[in-house]
Amino acid sequence: MRLAPVQDVKVGVAYAWWITLGLLGAHWFYLRRPGRAVLYLFTMGVFTLGWFIDGFTLAGHVRRIRYRGF
Repeated sequence: MRLAPVQDVKVGVAYAWWITLGLLGAHWFYLRRPGRAVLYLFTMGVFTLGWFIDGFTLAGHVRRIRYRGF
């Protein structure tokens, strides 16, 4: 399986993952942040508080990943 380039990460897709499976860290797997994704997986979105905060900050995370590569 080949991963898409970082520039192919889209804000809308990240929010779709956040809404549907965000408590399990799916949006962080999509953004290629496996460490944070596993944390969300085992803590149910860092006890839902992290998931809620991500709703406001996810667009900034996507922008940072797209343009800086990390």
